[in-house]
Amino acid sequence: MEIFGLPFREGRLTRKTDDFEIELEIDRQPYGIVLSGRLKGKPRRLQVCRLPLKSESDALFLNNWQSWGPARVISFHTLKHLPLEQFAGLGYSAHPLPESLKQNPISDYFIVAEGRLLGFLSSSIGHPFFVVEGDEVAGYIEYFDREFEDFVPIEKMVILDHRLLEKSLELYADLVRMENAPAFSSWNPVGWCSWYQYFDKLTWKDIEENLELAESMEKGYEFFQIDDSWQVDIGDWRPKESFPELEEMASAISSKGFVPGLWLAPFSVAETSQLAKNHPEWLVKDESGSPLIAYRNWDKAIYALDTSHPEALRWLENLFVSFKKAGFRYFKIDFLFAGAVPGKRYKRVSPVEAYREGLKVIRKTLDGCFILGCGAPLLPSVGYVDGMRIGPDTAPTYQPDPLNLFELNAYTA
Repeated sequence: MEIFGLPFREGRLTRKTDDFEIELEIDRQPYGIVLSGRLKGKPRRLQVCRLPLKSESDALFLNNWQSWGPARVISFHTLKHLPLEQFAGLGYSAHPLPESLKQNPISDYFIVAEGRLLGFLSSSIGHPFFVVEGDEVAGYIEYFDREFEDFVPIEKMVILDHRLLEKSLELYADLVRMENAPAFSSWNPVGWCSWYQYFDKLTWKDIEENLELAESMEKGYEFFQIDDSWQVDIGDWRPKESFPELEEMASAISSKGFVPGLWLAPFSVAETSQLAKNHPEWLVKDESGSPLIAYRNWDKAIYALDTSHPEALRWLENLFVSFKKAGFRYFKIDFLFAGAVPGKRYKRVSPVEAYREGLKVIRKTLDGCFILGCGAPLLPSVGYVDGMRIGPDTAPTYQPDPLNLFELNAYTA
């Protein structure tokens, strides 16, 4: 195994190039090897490690960067036949650097290979990921165009030698927790969500009927969450004409004994929204200076909110203050990866830094509420959400296709 292009050895390692300088510490702990250190300069894409794959009889465990994405064991045979062009075509929902997906299979944050788990413990500034390059696995940290005048900590990485996958994943999760020290809500609720029955065809009559049904069933539901379809537009987060005002919506739910819950995609702004028309300066831009398309959904282009912009952050804070004031206490915040797409921002920060700044505002504003992340970059979200909706949407189809990693069906969910 190589560390920064050099044969592996424990101890301190210093490397200096024309673009950056790095100081690394490699320690052996009872549970495995820890790589930590600091860097300054403009590292762009930093190669951290390289591990040879010796046996084609083994399989790999690959992970995706955001919570809908696939996380699964894949054989070498299947790996060679993955439709990489198709995955890359999914854009930023598949990876923050979708063009990279066309070349090689990628596993974000951690990978299990050759009886080892290699994993980064944080994603505070850069985006860490692993690439299967022929018969090798290489670990990288993408710093985009970020430049550091002073030393900053690198994203810490561990190498665990446990042969049992479940044990490796449990230990890795514990180390991530210790590294980030997240505080979770003591409330771990069970409730009802409109999405899986009504999807985007939800009406207020559906809500009223299901409230009556949920009350009569006595199933122990604690929250009742309204999903997509209540809003005027993506980015214009007020009720459309066929829905009552926010206070009335929340009151109708709480009057039945449930905690009011609401869905929204706070970092997404539809091209058709008033927010996009009134505040184009709040949007992440592409190289030409036009609003960057983070993804397409609802038959329209969806832009990304620039959470490095102070006025956009104030708008975000006021938005959640209004929801909380109306009586909502459970929030499913969706399509969060839009806040972490690469592009031109108001401040010279990395996409990860901007994303975390937006989540920080939401977390602080919703103190005492339960926040469910969805479509969320996993490591950067640690400490800012109370739960995570993982896996794709469920659907009434069952198709055990090993190459079908992103399609919505009961098997992949």
